[in-house]
Amino acid sequence: MRFAVLHHLESAGDGETAADVYAEVAEQVRAAGDLGFDIAWVAEHHFSAAKGRAPAPLLFLVHLAGQTHRIRLGSAVLPAPFYHPLRLAESVAMADVLTGGRLACGISSSGVPDEMGVFGVAQEGKHERLRAALLWLKRAWAGEAVVLPPDWSAGTAGDHAGAPRMGETSPTTATASASIAGHDAEVSSLAGDGGPPGQPDAVGRGGLPDTAPARDVHIVPRPLQASGDMVWVAASSAGAARVAGELGHHLLLPSLRPLDASADNAAAYRAALSERDGTVTPRHVQSTMHLVLHEDHAAAMRLAEPVVRAYYERYVASGAVQRIADESLPAIMARINFAAGGPEAVAEQVTRVVDALALTHVAFQSRLIGVSHRQVLRGLELVMERVAPLVRPSVSLV
Repeated sequence: MRFAVLHHLESAGDGETAADVYAEVAEQVRAAGDLGFDIAWVAEHHFSAAKGRAPAPLLFLVHLAGQTHRIRLGSAVLPAPFYHPLRLAESVAMADVLTGGRLACGISSSGVPDEMGVFGVAQEGKHERLRAALLWLKRAWAGEAVVLPPDWSAGTAGDHAGAPRMGETSPTTATASASIAGHDAEVSSLAGDGGPPGQPDAVGRGGLPDTAPARDVHIVPRPLQASGDMVWVAASSAGAARVAGELGHHLLLPSLRPLDASADNAAAYRAALSERDGTVTPRHVQSTMHLVLHEDHAAAMRLAEPVVRAYYERYVASGAVQRIADESLPAIMARINFAAGGPEAVAEQVTRVVDALALTHVAFQSRLIGVSHRQVLRGLELVMERVAPLVRPSVSLV
C-alpha cells in the first residue's frame, strides 16, 4: 500500500500571503518525502485563495523538485482544455526532465464549472476531447512529428464554446466573475459527468483562425518517462474512467464522490483495461481522503469535528456536495470521505475505502483550514509510523 499527500494550497486569509502558503506546503512535502510517502500532489485552482493558490502547479512542482529527492511530484490535476496543446505538451515534458523523471501528470477533462466559464470551456463532448488529447500527447511525448491538434476545449467544432476566436471578445468571458467564493469541488472537478468517449477527430481547431498554417513539429524536450507511466487520469464519472482504462493510464478518484459511485467508476475503468488487452494491466488507482490524525482518539475528534463540519458546509455551498438528511458527524465524514481519530480508527476507515475501491494508493489531504502546521507534520509521522502498518493492500503493486 502506498500513501500520498494532496495539497490545495488553500488559506483562510488573515494576512497569510501566497509566499507563506508556499513555504509551509514545501516544508510539509519535504517531510512527506523523508517519511516515505510516494507522491505529493498539488491541485490546480484559479481566482480564489480560499480554493488554492496554485494556478500553475507545474511551476510549484519544479520548485519542490529542488528540495526533495525521492518523492514523486504530481499535478492534481491539469484540466486539458485550459491549456494550449503544444504548451501543455512542452511544459509537462520539461517539468518531467527538471524533476528527474518524478512527475506524476494528473490530467482531467474539465475543471470546476465557474473556472470553465471564465476560460470559455463547455462541458459538452469533454470525454471525447479528453481521449483525443491523451492520444495526441502520447504521440507528441514519444517523439513523433505532430500537427497542432483539433481543439480539445471546444463545445462545438471550430471554436471554444462561447469563447472568442483570436481578436474577438467572448460574452461568456466578459460576464464571468473572476472571484469564486468558497471551496469548490475538491477537483472533484477532477472530471465530471458525461457520455462515453468518442473518436479523436470529433473536435475543432484550438481557437486559432482557420487560416493558421499547420506543420509538423517535434516536442522538445521529450519527457524522461513514457506517458503510460507518467499520466494519471482524473475521473468522477464512468465516461472519464473508461477513457483512462481504454488508454491504459493510472486512475485518480476524487474524494467528494459517494463511495458507491467511485466504486462503479473504478469498475468501469478496470473493465476498459481488461477489454484493452484481455487482462487487467497493472495500473495504479488512487483516491483522496481528508485527514485529521492524533495519537489520542478523543483529542483527534475534538479537533476534527469543527473542521469536518466547516468543510461540509463549504462543499454544500459550492454545489460540490448535496446536503444529506443525516448530518451526524459519522454520516458527514462518510459522505465527504473524511478520516479522523487515533491511528487505529483512521486505519480502519482507510482500509474500508481501500477495500471498496481496490486501491493501490491513498492520498491524504491533511493541510486543512483549522489544523495547524505542527499538527499536520505530526499527522504525517503518525500515518507512516502507526497507520500504514495496519492498512492491508487490496491489490498487489507492480
